[in-house]
Amino acid sequence: MNGRRDNTRPGVATRPLFAAPFLVILALLIAAVSACGGVDDPTASPGGDDSTASPALDSEPTETTGDFASVSAGGGHTCAVRRDSSVVCWGEDEYGEATPPEREFTSISAGSSHTCGVQQDGSIACWGWDDDGQATPPAGGFASVSAGTLHTCGVRTDGSVACWGSNLGYGGEGGQATPPSGEFASVSAGPFHTCGVRMDGTVNCWGSHGQDQAKPPEGEFTSVSTQRNHTCGVKRDGTVACWGWNEYGEATPPAGEFASVSAGYGHACGVRQDGSVACWGFNADYSGIVRQATPPAGEFASVSAGFNHTCGVRGDGSVECWGSNEDVSNSEVVGQATPPAGEFTSVSAGSNRPCIRTPDLRTVLKQIGGF
Repeated sequence: MNGRRDNTRPGVATRPLFAAPFLVILALLIAAVSACGGVDDPTASPGGDDSTASPALDSEPTETTGDFASVSAGGGHTCAVRRDSSVVCWGEDEYGEATPPEREFTSISAGSSHTCGVQQDGSIACWGWDDDGQATPPAGGFASVSAGTLHTCGVRTDGSVACWGSNLGYGGEGGQATPPSGEFASVSAGPFHTCGVRMDGTVNCWGSHGQDQAKPPEGEFTSVSTQRNHTCGVKRDGTVACWGWNEYGEATPPAGEFASVSAGYGHACGVRQDGSVACWGFNADYSGIVRQATPPAGEFASVSAGFNHTCGVRGDGSVECWGSNEDVSNSEVVGQATPPAGEFTSVSAGSNRPCIRTPDLRTVLKQIGGF
């Protein structure tokens, strides 16, 4: 999911009015808890609204000129690697997650409120929210890194996986930061579970599995992508398989062959073999406005599904984003779906912005089993 809009303008749906202020506060609290790593309510929509209506599109896709190689969309911020190996980020920056160091990187991964990247020498640098140690990587050489919500995982140059940050899940589950031994080709860190593709193509997952999101099917895969309560992967034959929570169809991919797939918070998108993008699952946020699962026409080289927005790199290297450009918790424009111009090799966006991290909230979460 890689600024905010005036939803009162003509042709755009307005936000619903609630009967009592308490309901608004309660809705925001639930959204914040689910997003930040507290109680994960599988029956709640990604934006806090269970409406299945199809209102007007909130914003037109935003395209930028430039030469990009890949894109990854998140929640409140997005980061990209330029052709000169420097990193640029845009969007929410409350915790410094969109303020990268001036160094050279080979890849980047933006989590909920922190970002990590593999530097030219193979070491990992992280910045942003670090209360659980998710932005404090271990030493050593890495081939790739994946930033989740409160934990991060990376594949070392020897193929082993190392994880750091919170190892606590919801409902008494956990273990997302305790990887199994063995060699992996890639790894993807979600909010409370992690999955990796082994060298033989099989997928291993660890961590919370209340909705079976950490219970992959048999078969050989070329890639895997994790998110809130579901996981998707591309099989050797090009078909996509998803597992886990499927309330909004996020775990029901369309038929056909795909080159890649990216699991968003309540939706997923993939690039087909012909370069077109297909998305499925939740297609609105708490305002009920359609956005993140309605891709534009045309050919793309890669795609990344975030919280309430999605971005893709077109064949000519330009980046196009569609969906929300706002902070879902307060409607403030932060710009995660408005990429800058320039030449990039990769881009990554965090999974979710609406985080409330106060001692009082942690106390509540502990009382109801969130941590």
